Amino acid sequence: MKKNRTTSGEGNDLRRRAEAKLRTPARKGTPVLTAEEAQRIVHELQVHQVELEMQNEELRQSRAELESGLERFTDLYDFAPVGYMSLGRDGTIRQVNLSGTGMVGVERARLLGRRFGDFLDEPDRSRFMAFLEKVFTNRVKEESEVALRKRGRGPLKLHLTAELSQDGHECRLVMMDITELRQIENAQSFLLQCGWITSGVDFFRTLVRYLAETLDMDHVRIDRLEESGLTATTVAGFIDGKYTTDKRTYEMKDAPCVDSLGKGICSIPRDVRNLFPRDASLQETMAECYIGITLWGSRGKEIGLIAVIGRKPRVDTNLAVSVLKMVSIRAAGELERNQVAIEMKRLASFPILNPNPIVELDAANNVIFCNPAAEQALPDLHQRGLGHPWLVEWEAVLKSHHESRASLIVREVLVDGRWYQQTMHFVEDSQCIRIYGMDITERKQASDALRIAYAMVEERVAERTEELVKMNRDLENEILNRRLVESKLTVKTEELKVKALGLAESNTALKVLLKQRETDKEDLEEKVVLNINQLIIPYVEKLKRGTLDPKQKTYLNILESNLDEIVSPFARSLSSKFLRLSHTELEVANLVRQGKKTKEIADNMNLAECTIDFHRNNIRKKLGIKHKNIGLRTYLYSLQE
Repeated sequence: MKKNRTTSGEGNDLRRRAEAKLRTPARKGTPVLTAEEAQRIVHELQVHQVELEMQNEELRQSRAELESGLERFTDLYDFAPVGYMSLGRDGTIRQVNLSGTGMVGVERARLLGRRFGDFLDEPDRSRFMAFLEKVFTNRVKEESEVALRKRGRGPLKLHLTAELSQDGHECRLVMMDITELRQIENAQSFLLQCGWITSGVDFFRTLVRYLAETLDMDHVRIDRLEESGLTATTVAGFIDGKYTTDKRTYEMKDAPCVDSLGKGICSIPRDVRNLFPRDASLQETMAECYIGITLWGSRGKEIGLIAVIGRKPRVDTNLAVSVLKMVSIRAAGELERNQVAIEMKRLASFPILNPNPIVELDAANNVIFCNPAAEQALPDLHQRGLGHPWLVEWEAVLKSHHESRASLIVREVLVDGRWYQQTMHFVEDSQCIRIYGMDITERKQASDALRIAYAMVEERVAERTEELVKMNRDLENEILNRRLVESKLTVKTEELKVKALGLAESNTALKVLLKQRETDKEDLEEKVVLNINQLIIPYVEKLKRGTLDPKQKTYLNILESNLDEIVSPFARSLSSKFLRLSHTELEVANLVRQGKKTKEIADNMNLAECTIDFHRNNIRKKLGIKHKNIGLRTYLYSLQE
């Protein structure tokens, strides 16, 4: 409407000037017009007036379109997402859009007439003026990057594109904020520079310092989640320009990071201290904003988190979130790698600290590993290889494995006068054979002595039994003869009574002989007990008074318990029931009867738990109770009754 009023005013002014010109006196020599000529001239004037009005309407429409387009281009200029500036040769700001004023942080009215270089960092001012001079001199499009100071915030990284205007009097400058892009490139460069050489604690210390300085945060920490998932322990921390030395463990339920678990990101730009009043670290550091990201393991499980904390509210958290997402992948991998390394170190200590020999052979039958105990007991194993007594009849072992496809083989070998029980595992994954050895010399000697004692007892029992059988046979013959005599001498009653009396006396003598057999048997058992007490127990007592490690004391206690069981009713019943059991199975049965669990038996015998279960199944099978609902320990106790 304003534009139409302006156009109408200009038309009225033109009309007034035309009427004034017509009112001036006619000039001398002007011919007098006839009525017909005057009428024709009036008609032409009327036609010309209509033409002028039509031209005037077209001009008004063109002007309205131009003003509408100007408004549209003004809006596009002011509200463009990038900054536009028009600069003089000396860098004076002649024109700027709203995005440009927002980047500089100064109102447009106060910005016009000032030099753009005054708002740049000191090192970039001279470089910007050289860049501007190059644009005016070369008259080609130029590009550059500068750092723009901004009150209350860190410097903005700007990408400048400048081009000279057509008249050459001013430079048109386009500014793009590339701060976030440079920060992300910075994070990528940091991760590339760290590489995998900087790892473990050193990597985490470098990372927390980098995040604190890059994101302008007061406190940064990396935490490891414990197995329960309810607590977290700090791996590395950086607060107020210093590394933290304490490894604090805290409850997850009281911390903001509990919101990020399962979600990935927790962003609280302000008032975090009041939202989580029970978090001691937030209260101590006077925290105001908090950004946390979950670290995921390779199995899709939360294993840790990174938290950045500031004492000032943060309006925009997008940059911090982008950087945390980028570094979290490497941090998660490094954290998981550290945990695996710790677990591998713990597992590797088992064979090294094992007091029994452990040897490993590869597929070509070469010795590739000996633990310290094996190096001490078998010092020349590497040199002799398959010629060593430790690997005696190795071809037969491999043949047995290939035929039965058994993953476990147990055997006994004699090395330099010492007996060892070998438990061999065939590891398919690594194509190697691991041999776990255990010195069983003392146990084998005790078993041999016990076997000899049993043989002597059985021999004496056989002799006594043979004598009794012979006596019984003679007695039966005598009874038969007496019956024949009685049938023939029925008449001689008195003689028969005498014979009967003699028979009764013979029966009494037989009972005496039977009783004597039992007495002899008990005497023999007493002699065995006496021999054990005199020949074995004193040495056991000497060993107990000596200096022994806990493992040796355990073996000595088991040996003493077994010696006590040898002379007990259980041992005597055991000898008849367990004739088909091996020495290892007898030892397992004895420990089961004493109430030992599978794990305790495995530790005492230096065998794997699966090996103990294998022997227990064999014992049940040989005792005939494999598929019966009866406990092995209960059945062994029943043998004592």
